[in-house]
Amino acid sequence: MLTTLSTLKSRLSILDTDTTNDALLTSAIISLSGRFDKETNRTLARTVSATQEFPGNDTEILLVCYPVETVTKFETKSTELEGWQEKIGVDYLIRSSCVISLASPSSFILHPSSLCRVTYTGG
Repeated sequence: MLTTLSTLKSRLSILDTDTTNDALLTSAIISLSGRFDKETNRTLARTVSATQEFPGNDTEILLVCYPVETVTKFETKSTELEGWQEKIGVDYLIRSSCVISLASPSSFILHPSSLCRVTYTGG
């Protein structure tokens, strides 16, 4: 969510003790947060352990949840049988707090048609 109930109530000059419309206000916050995410095509709220998949031949990953705070892991998947395999020591650079630039796709991809996934905290 983009804001908290207490922040909204403060902006509207509603006392914290007045819980009459809390359900309605919470529903409005959730709805508007979702609408903002949809309109901007990104996740505005801070998200821990966000995952994003990308093609194995990409070297520039445009993240939907930014600014990026930390990148925790990279994974690849070539087949459903093998599943996701974590890759250690991936050489990358975070640019403009929203793009991960990989040194090269072959730095951790075993097969060009592999699917990749990055896990990070951002928003």
